[in-house]
Amino acid sequence: MKLRPSAKVGLMALGTIVVVWAATVAYSSLRLSGFNPTRVEPGRVNIIALPREAGYRVIVSNGIAHLVEAGDDQKLESPDSEQQVQRDAPRLPIRELLQSLQGDPKALGKLTMAVNKMSEDAIPPNPVVWSAGDVEKAIKGDAALKGRLERDLLMTLDGRPLGEFTVAAIQSGIVLEIPVPTEVPVGSETVTVVATVQEPFRTDFVSRVESRIAEKFNPTTEMLAGFYRDEAAKVAKQAAETGKWPDVAGMLRSRYSSSRIESLKRVPQELLEMVDVVVSDAHLTGAKFHAYDGPNKRKWCDVKLSVTEEGRMRLWKYSNRHPGFQLLLTVDGVAIAAPRIRTELAEREVTLTRLPSEVLVSDAVDLINQTVSERKSS
Repeated sequence: MKLRPSAKVGLMALGTIVVVWAATVAYSSLRLSGFNPTRVEPGRVNIIALPREAGYRVIVSNGIAHLVEAGDDQKLESPDSEQQVQRDAPRLPIRELLQSLQGDPKALGKLTMAVNKMSEDAIPPNPVVWSAGDVEKAIKGDAALKGRLERDLLMTLDGRPLGEFTVAAIQSGIVLEIPVPTEVPVGSETVTVVATVQEPFRTDFVSRVESRIAEKFNPTTEMLAGFYRDEAAKVAKQAAETGKWPDVAGMLRSRYSSSRIESLKRVPQELLEMVDVVVSDAHLTGAKFHAYDGPNKRKWCDVKLSVTEEGRMRLWKYSNRHPGFQLLLTVDGVAIAAPRIRTELAEREVTLTRLPSEVLVSDAVDLINQTVSERKSS
């Protein structure tokens, strides 16, 4: 069968495209094969990479980017805006994410709580804080600690309600401080950083008393005592029927057991391992931006970042190995751009388009140029 001239031209063009593509792939592989960058710590300005498989995506809300857990149906494509993410999806603190990568235990504690959906808002205003270590000492028989812990819980560790109570103890319970040793990539090293998470704890007995108090407006002292006696009697009745009192010591231990700690650290540890600071202050040589009118009379900005040769190679290598990743530009812990990158970044300049906040962009560009100038003069 003879091909028409137009078909021959089409096949030749397709063949040319394939050859060019193969040559490009081969060139990239050759140039990048000997370049093996190590991880770097975050600086004040960072270009951070988030791979598709991380399970988290960056969205832009009110001009600011947030790290948000992606649902199963969002694994392949990141949502571009607030409307595409569930309203109750927790926002991860990007500032604490970066500080965690610098080995900051306090920041890692906040990140660990956020990842595990442990709200700081659940902590009472004046918490009665107990470390897991002191709780364990009380359970093992330290008389002073045991007595104080039981007064704070309004129950003995073997499950018997106390004969006396305070309204503060009913309303606040205690707050457990749980140490969570986590393996964190800090620059090129892996460091064990001990995060501390806080978690409220009240027995079911005290929670029921508190619920009954909340149903009444300004209850009298007699009413409070009646609620307490009623619920204490229910605990005793159930113990008589089942032959056992509530295992308060076991409930406390379950909060800081080795399996619980493993569960608490698993996701933040995996996330920190996946997040990669590809370029930091040391790899930037300058920045500039251009502002222009966008839709609805809003200002848009395009930013052009210039990088060192090492910075170029780092971006090129990452984009070559992780197609479809999200690039996150942060300045002093504030994320101001989160584009999805579908091509290789092989140039000495990176352009980010249609950024919505001229103030943030202008401050970022000023800081980058100031940092570069200070580095050159030092």
